[in-house]
Amino acid sequence: MNIPKKSLIHSHLFCCSFIASSLLMQKALSYAWD
Repeated sequence: MNIPKKSLIHSHLFCCSFIASSLLMQKALSYAWD
């Protein structure tokens, strides 16, 4: 499987931002329920 480095980095950034946003959502929800 030959994936261009640029797309690999792009998908990695997308994954990181997705995880970060989901973590922020969890924090916001926990604050809202408090």
